[in-house]
Amino acid sequence: MKCRNSTTTGIEMAGRHFKFFWDAKNGKLSKISLFDGISWHENILPEERSAGHKLELPLQTMQLVEENDEYAVINTVHASEGQSIKCRYEIYSRGYIICDIEAEFNKDGKLKLGVPLAENPVFSHNFDVRNADQKNRAVTIDFSFDKRPVTNCVDFMLETINGQKIIEREIGFRFIGWQLPVCAEQKLHNRWCLSVTAPNNSPNQVRGQRIYTYYGFTPRYPSLDLLDEMAEYGCSILHLHNWGKYISGEEAADEKEFQKTIDYAHNLGIKVIFYCQPFLISKNASYFNNFADSRTESIGIWDAMQDTQIVSYEPTYDWDCDELCIRSEKAYRFIRDSVLNIWQKYNLDGLYIDFAWPAQGLCFDTRHKHEPGLFNFYDYLRLLRDWRKAIGNDQIMIGHGGSLLTGSDFVEAFDACLTGEAQADFDPAIIGQQFGTVPTLWAMHRRKQNEFRSHTALEAYIREGMTPQTGVGVMGTSVIATLDPAHHPELVALWQMWRAFPVEEATFYNYLTEQVAIIDNNEVDYSLYVTDKKQILLLMINRGGPMSKRSCAVGVNIELDVKKLGLPEKMNCWRMKGNSYETFRISEVEPVEYGCVSVPELGIHEFIGFILTPDFPTAEQLELKQHLAGRWKRLPELLKNKQKRLVELDVKLDGFAKLPNAVKQLDYNDFMKGRIAE
Repeated sequence: MKCRNSTTTGIEMAGRHFKFFWDAKNGKLSKISLFDGISWHENILPEERSAGHKLELPLQTMQLVEENDEYAVINTVHASEGQSIKCRYEIYSRGYIICDIEAEFNKDGKLKLGVPLAENPVFSHNFDVRNADQKNRAVTIDFSFDKRPVTNCVDFMLETINGQKIIEREIGFRFIGWQLPVCAEQKLHNRWCLSVTAPNNSPNQVRGQRIYTYYGFTPRYPSLDLLDEMAEYGCSILHLHNWGKYISGEEAADEKEFQKTIDYAHNLGIKVIFYCQPFLISKNASYFNNFADSRTESIGIWDAMQDTQIVSYEPTYDWDCDELCIRSEKAYRFIRDSVLNIWQKYNLDGLYIDFAWPAQGLCFDTRHKHEPGLFNFYDYLRLLRDWRKAIGNDQIMIGHGGSLLTGSDFVEAFDACLTGEAQADFDPAIIGQQFGTVPTLWAMHRRKQNEFRSHTALEAYIREGMTPQTGVGVMGTSVIATLDPAHHPELVALWQMWRAFPVEEATFYNYLTEQVAIIDNNEVDYSLYVTDKKQILLLMINRGGPMSKRSCAVGVNIELDVKKLGLPEKMNCWRMKGNSYETFRISEVEPVEYGCVSVPELGIHEFIGFILTPDFPTAEQLELKQHLAGRWKRLPELLKNKQKRLVELDVKLDGFAKLPNAVKQLDYNDFMKGRIAE
């Protein structure tokens, strides 16, 4: 994070996608500039308006008291005639501000805390005001500066909810935030958080990876032959979902088998990450009573609902949980350390954190040293920073939550966001394109067949740069039960295209980013990956339309901007085709000149890939070609083992259908009644 400090003008903090400016005259956050993935916009706040407290007192002092690459602190004091406001602003390089505010007043009244957002440009194109009702924890504005669906997100949150949420429309701007009651001779203490996010197409270690989520209860861990088949198709990350005795994730169900799975996957070249909901604590854990003074006692956050088979085919009593409050330092240390202990003990490659957000129900227990009605974003973000610092930047962190997630949920530490099983479509605002991380997706829910596992989904994966997590395992009736890693054959074919390229080293381009390609068929979507070595991966898919319906196939031409991308005029080219692993092939074709790639025929839902390099094939491409040459020797044994697994699965499903709970299934909406996240 860059800092520009001037005694005459003010203090500016700048990161990848934001610039915050505190004016030396009034000591307030007076200017916010945002990057939308293409351009900078400096007039986010209206003229002569500031973010934070709406109380005009003379500025006494403003000091930059701490500064480093990740973090800075500004202290300000405003005071006059028995009234004062002291603010400690913590500014973080990932794009958020946390302000600790202490105030004294000489009369009763009201104090407004929030941010004024200019009508133009924030509300002049596509925008959505979310979480406007009093129940939700943040005020969220998703918006774009042009015709793109969404490019940025602004969240404003209050820590102690003791006032009224407001969205006020005034001339030229809208003020979003809270209005708090204040009393004479009574101190006010609170925190607010302002976060800003924007698209991020920088190289990322999750985008384009081949992720299997193994969510099985029976068996708890994947068999070795199942791992062999995953490796055959190019799995690069294995996410073990139900590996633990408890959903919170601090103890393995079977230590020996858990370690065996990890070691075998590592030998196959597969990274392994583990699922946890670390805010939860099982009522059946031996240490449950040790945290009696550290729980929120929230009702309905999570339990296994033993009278249904939606969560699992068989009872899961160890999943009945309460939620911990991390303002309790004892609970905080337990959560932080238990996750890191598992990561370190079993030599894992990263974390898969499912929060359903910290205390979506507020905590009112004052034993945790906070005011009643705490919405604890402060310690949530602190915890993420602790984890990232401990595991390092080379490790993987994927965040997962429910349907109410906003940009601030992923503003710290995560490489990728999974915005929840509640995704109903592939709108960029729903999948989190504007969160600054890679959007990922659970491609496994039964009730999302069309969205997650259809041709429409495959088109979205390519168009949006999404990284799907395909599910394997036997869990419950809310997810598809399969022990076939290739039950989505088109996805496995797409995997090979990512597999043939160093996608984690590449900058990503699509319709949301700076335009570096011109395509002459609006029924064809594309995505583009470019490395520093000027290696290119180009993917295209025909989503269909009037032209496609009039004939068997359509042609498409795409022209890459060789000047913007710094490409040579002539590049070697390899074409990738096939809608399954068995039919996938790579062929060298004629060199590409001036970035012009032509495809004479592309059928509806058909996708195609090209690798362009200045000289030699990518190392990944050569490795894949050698691997594919031997697939016919390996596949017979793999398919034989698969057939055996599937027959055994049928027997298990027949048995599950006869369980007493099988006749007590609830509708999914009934199951979710009283819950606020999936």
